[in-house]
Amino acid sequence: MTKLNQKQQKIIALFLEKGSLQSSDIHSELTKGGEDISLVTIKRALAEMAKEGILADTGAGRSTAYRVSALGRIFANINHATYCALDPDNRYGLKSYNFDLLQSLPIGIFTNDETQKMDRATIEYKKRSNDVSPALQKKELERLVIELSWKSSKIEGNTYTLLDTEKLILENTEAPGHSKREAQMILNHKDAFLFIRKN
Repeated sequence: MTKLNQKQQKIIALFLEKGSLQSSDIHSELTKGGEDISLVTIKRALAEMAKEGILADTGAGRSTAYRVSALGRIFANINHATYCALDPDNRYGLKSYNFDLLQSLPIGIFTNDETQKMDRATIEYKKRSNDVSPALQKKELERLVIELSWKSSKIEGNTYTLLDTEKLILENTEAPGHSKREAQMILNHKDAFLFIRKN
């Protein structure tokens, strides 16, 4: 996986928080934060990051501005504890779906060590799951669908409990005191999972 150096990570963090910026904006923000770095060095770093596809640039000359590309977002270090501690309305994530994300995933996103580790885990998984009965496989899949649908919906503000979700998915029974919209959200997550698995 591509490793961004410390300076690049600081620059990416500024773009994630503030959106589109020019080299002078980055220089101003970094020097405000105590960095001893010249504008020329910043310009060189930004040009290099754009060349690597980590940043996308628009304009030319003095009006050149940059923003984080989908690839840059993939390799950015996000401190999940700090990010999640913020009120959802104050978080700096995208406001809409990022349609470029999957297309931007590089073919060689994993290092050889990471690939070998996943290959070993896959072999081990196949060994363990080879003799599992169809009934147990079905039960495990149901459990996964229920928990994934519940947690995904909860992230979006749904107030169904895990037991409510189980009853809705297995018995098609909506929980009293909740809106139809909440039930539909959970069922949509379930359908999305089953569609992906099927296709």
